[in-house]
Amino acid sequence: MQIKSMDLTSGSTKTLIQKVILYSLPLVLVGCLEILFSTFDLIVIEGAEGEISAAAVGANAALISLLTNVFIGLSTGENVIIAKYYGENEKDKAEKACYSGLVLAFLSGILVLLVGYFCSPYLLRLQKVDGSYFDLAVQYLRTYFFALPLISIYNFGSAIFRGTGNSRMPLIFLGIAGGLHIALNYLFVYVFRLSVTGTGLSSICSYSVAAILVFVFLKRNRNFIDFHFRKIRLYPEETLEILKVGIPSGLQGMVFAVSNMILQTSVNTWGSQIVEVNADCESIENFCYTSMFAVAQGGSAFVSANYGKGEKKNVRKLVFIIEGVCMGFGLLFGLLLLALHRPLIQAYTGNKTDEEFQMLCFERLSLLLPLYFICGGMDTFTNFLRGLNRATIPMIISFVWTCGFRLFWNFCVYSPDPASEFHSTLLLYACYPVSWLCSLGCQIVYYFLVRQNVYKEIEQNAILYLQESK
Repeated sequence: MQIKSMDLTSGSTKTLIQKVILYSLPLVLVGCLEILFSTFDLIVIEGAEGEISAAAVGANAALISLLTNVFIGLSTGENVIIAKYYGENEKDKAEKACYSGLVLAFLSGILVLLVGYFCSPYLLRLQKVDGSYFDLAVQYLRTYFFALPLISIYNFGSAIFRGTGNSRMPLIFLGIAGGLHIALNYLFVYVFRLSVTGTGLSSICSYSVAAILVFVFLKRNRNFIDFHFRKIRLYPEETLEILKVGIPSGLQGMVFAVSNMILQTSVNTWGSQIVEVNADCESIENFCYTSMFAVAQGGSAFVSANYGKGEKKNVRKLVFIIEGVCMGFGLLFGLLLLALHRPLIQAYTGNKTDEEFQMLCFERLSLLLPLYFICGGMDTFTNFLRGLNRATIPMIISFVWTCGFRLFWNFCVYSPDPASEFHSTLLLYACYPVSWLCSLGCQIVYYFLVRQNVYKEIEQNAILYLQESK
């Protein structure tokens, strides 16, 4: 199966808009499939085992998001650097970055597996997981940890394809793995009665297939990168380049998830029903977030490729193109999901939802979904700046607003005292849109502060590209 890569550095404004959308759509579908993995975990386990088991899986959502965000952030370094080498037509460096990234994926996955497996009970206690489903939550989390090295390899492999203009192969990989995941989920939970362990095992098996497909098609699809297994190792220069972008991106994703874990701790004090409401709503909201994040992440590949080639005009256009497409996707998906919230909630709970549960879900969704496009705008600027080799300051800005500010809100605005007028789930959720807006404003200011220096670097890259082309 040979799929032609997309040229990320040429075309008129209209053509670039079309390319950004066409490049992003497979990434949107990939993200939605990944959400469906966890969604089917909730749907199947709740249908077979009930509210307690579903709460055990839902209580792990923030922690699992933290771990996957770390891998996605690290793989962003791979994506940006390979796109940069692609723009510069540095084939040898791109191949070395490919090999180095795969080694980093495996090592980071194994490290997190070992630490996480033994620390699972402590991590869940920090989140104040209720004792009625604590053991089940530990059981699920420990099983899921074995999937993390495979998830890491898949994410890094996908970043390699995306960096060379091919966003469709990762969709094909995950589509195959997703079908397997759904089938195995029903088999392990309903037939073999493995409860929450079965949902974890289905993730392990499906991501094993996705990781194998990455290696098979890297070997067979020789678009820009000529892959050889014997060359897989860490190359110092390329490894440092990946880490230079990947570590700030990974830390930013981790900080974002840590703040969610802190809020999850407050949510866990409200009992199993609110935990389930929160888990179901987060899963629905993630469809909106994923559509925007896909555009933002895809945009970083376009920006990095044009930055490396020295296409200043394209870089100027892309900031508006990617921002517009991303926020447009966010607004569209947010309003659509809000309109469909009732059948979606019923799908999660197997039509066992009462009116009180529906109302609790609607309170959260009606507050956040119409405003999710602001989160998309924030992520767009962050990824745009990463593509311009500016990853550290966006990380600091995100740390301040998505972690520091939310900590302040959780402990100084929201009250854990049930008798207080500030003890409200809506007040707890309100910190999300406020932090998005403040972070977006700071990212925009930073971009305009560094813009002239960035343009000078792009002009120098254009001179180097012309010299090497002669």
